[in-house]
Amino acid sequence: MHLRASDADLPLYGMSIGALARKAFSTCSKKKTWDESLEFIPTGHPLDGVLENLGWFGKRFNADMRADALLFWSGKRRLIALDPGIVPLRLALRFHTIGRMRIARNLFSHLQRGLRAKVPVASLRTMPFSGVASAAMLYDDQPIVDYFRRIDQHRIMGAMTIRGDERIYFFELKRVDEP
Repeated sequence: MHLRASDADLPLYGMSIGALARKAFSTCSKKKTWDESLEFIPTGHPLDGVLENLGWFGKRFNADMRADALLFWSGKRRLIALDPGIVPLRLALRFHTIGRMRIARNLFSHLQRGLRAKVPVASLRTMPFSGVASAAMLYDDQPIVDYFRRIDQHRIMGAMTIRGDERIYFFELKRVDEP
């Protein structure tokens, strides 16, 4: 993984704490990609280990305040953006243990074509999280908001929240050049 973006670019992804996302994103002219960390953060959330098992790569943020919320590996060299609006979220949460199995990974690799996003599927803005202005990604067709806080110039911590569910799914992302 190459982490080459400068600290000055970090707010372009809406990742700096307290920065206004719109102002930060308005200066960005390229897509920026964040890779899901190789380090698993167990929190007791039903999705712990599921996204990793299915080949989740991370997220891609665009200058127009839109984002690809779910980037997955398709094979060993290609990333594809998936549309989370197609995923039956409540069913996925209920049967989460299946998502950690090898059979789920194999089946998912065959379903990816039908789950592809045609356009970015989330919006970016600043919203409060635990009383602090934070960068947030609002999914278009799911009751999900991902909040982001900077760890350092190359890493951010994410907290996925689902309306009506008090559990929070935590993840770490690392900045990368587009693979």
